[in-house]
Amino acid sequence: MIRVLLILVLCLGSGVAFAQTRPAGKVADLKLAVEAAKKACLARLAESPEYVAAKQAVVDAEAKQVALQNAGGEPQDRLEAAMATNKARVALKGMEDKAIKSDDGVIAAEKALVAATPVAPRVVYVVDAGGAMMSVFSDMRSQLAKNVSNLTEDTLFGVVVCGDPTAQFFNQNLLPAKIENKKKLDTFMDKVAAKGEANRIVGARAALLLKPDAVWLLTNATWGDALKAKELVSMYKAAHAKINTTVALQEGATEEAERKKQVEFLWNLARDTGGVCVLANGEVLKSPEEMPKPATKPVKTGDSIFDAK
Repeated sequence: MIRVLLILVLCLGSGVAFAQTRPAGKVADLKLAVEAAKKACLARLAESPEYVAAKQAVVDAEAKQVALQNAGGEPQDRLEAAMATNKARVALKGMEDKAIKSDDGVIAAEKALVAATPVAPRVVYVVDAGGAMMSVFSDMRSQLAKNVSNLTEDTLFGVVVCGDPTAQFFNQNLLPAKIENKKKLDTFMDKVAAKGEANRIVGARAALLLKPDAVWLLTNATWGDALKAKELVSMYKAAHAKINTTVALQEGATEEAERKKQVEFLWNLARDTGGVCVLANGEVLKSPEEMPKPATKPVKTGDSIFDAK
């Protein structure tokens, strides 16, 4: 039986490597290697006639500036001396920066550091706050809160609410999943209510502005415009982002035809973007035909619709 934990969804479903397992000691050593490479580069530069001349120009300019200040020189002369000193310092720094930027040893060390530096998973939840969600909105909020509470601090997360008529961001940038940010989300969601017509396409597109690896789409409705849904899939593929969906909010539907349509839509949306579609207990829905029979009310097995038990 296939089970999905959020970290697996982020790593396998969104294409994020298990970078967080790289040893921190290795990264620290590589940072020291970068600094050592820069020092070696500057040591070689210091032996060049051009650098020696530039450094002497700084010394001469500083000496002239100090002499004018001590002698109480004319303001204009002191100003010109200060400008000359600054110009000499900028020229010297420019030589150093240029040498470091083009040094093969520094470039190799920096590439090794980038390759070993952990990449924080980036996940965004797109919440449907339309009137169609009224009967399940409380359950959805509870599941969202439980999932976010389980995120590790090295995860960057965000929430986009599909409202009427625009999308509303929890924050304009993704935030580390620290306790204070999780509490801020609780406060934010306390002010959100399901009502009106939600523009889900706008919300899903807005999520891409946060540059996510994976997006969780929380809705119990389908989109009537198949062309826009197809365009959305193309946008996510181009951004190398996956849409993960859950059919937990459909498990208590009473209208079989509408329920089937919703499940097929969400399953196809996840499949077409390389994501996964999961049930209320966190298990992957292998195909729309395997959707459990309708219950009299939404199924609430497991602690979270995103986590397997």
